[in-house]
Amino acid sequence: MEDASSDPAVEQPRVSQAPPSILFAEMPALALAATGAAFLDLFYWRLFRIMVLTRLPADTIQGRWFVTIGPLPMNLAVLCGTIALVVGLVDMLRSTHFAPVMRRTSLAAFLGIFGAALIALLLIPAERTGVPRVMVIVTMAAGAVLATLITASSLVHPMRRVWRLALFGGLFTWACTLLALVFQHAPLVASFPYAEMTARGLRRATEVGWLVTPVLCAPAVLASGSSLRTRVSYVLGFSAFMASAFTMGIAKVGLRSHFADALYYTMRVELLVEAAPLIYSPLFGIAFGAGCAGLTGKSHARRQGGAALILWLCAGTTPPMPGRMLMLVLATMLLARAAVSDTESD
Repeated sequence: MEDASSDPAVEQPRVSQAPPSILFAEMPALALAATGAAFLDLFYWRLFRIMVLTRLPADTIQGRWFVTIGPLPMNLAVLCGTIALVVGLVDMLRSTHFAPVMRRTSLAAFLGIFGAALIALLLIPAERTGVPRVMVIVTMAAGAVLATLITASSLVHPMRRVWRLALFGGLFTWACTLLALVFQHAPLVASFPYAEMTARGLRRATEVGWLVTPVLCAPAVLASGSSLRTRVSYVLGFSAFMASAFTMGIAKVGLRSHFADALYYTMRVELLVEAAPLIYSPLFGIAFGAGCAGLTGKSHARRQGGAALILWLCAGTTPPMPGRMLMLVLATMLLARAAVSDTESD
């Protein structure tokens, strides 16, 4: 009997007509590699360098070796993250069910602007001391608009309540980021008397959204049930939580009065960095622990959500560097894909 699929008269369903819950189920290529590289950049190049490498003379063999290999994790994260972002967004752009044509066209346009500005910044020679400020602003603004469009387009789809809350947290974070950029850098708005104060308040609101979003997302990526894999994921998640808290404690003891400055440099947090810096420890631990638990889970949606949490944490809040901005946008896309593709019910 002849296979019906070989008959040209039988119309085959196109990939673009597949529902988003199927099209977005798999993690984009190299997204996991970008997550691992971003994690190495956070704990080696940012945190470990502050705690240890600053005490090594730059002219020693050890100092030169650490400085030479230090940027490699971020370079790998940018390379893998760019490919993962493009692959993941291409799935969204070709899905006729994800968003109307005009919204998908806007996504493609801002992806092009963000990608072009990001590449232009990364191609600036390392020996050049100054980076055009307008290029940094354009990169951050395009990334914020792109992430806002991704989140807003995803929220119209049916999803679990916990995912929806996490996406609302991400949307709030990106909206505040975009408004802060407008009040701080837009020529017509920045000249207003209270523009700087408004921008400062929006940056604080951005940090609140950045801290709350992983807490809202954590229940969604944690697996339910009593299988061996679920128990292993919970053990790994708890171990990651304790490792994060232990690292924060060691950094507090080792850096002493410089701990607040190091925390600001590492994560760009400033809301409570002077008054109560250790309050960030459980929040970072929740994001890191839930992310590790999600990555080891069986569900494709939870694995994407786990990667999104780790990338979200590693990028920091309102990152001024193009590579870390890419990590935050990639985290938002993975979070949206996980929320739309998760077929479980509350």
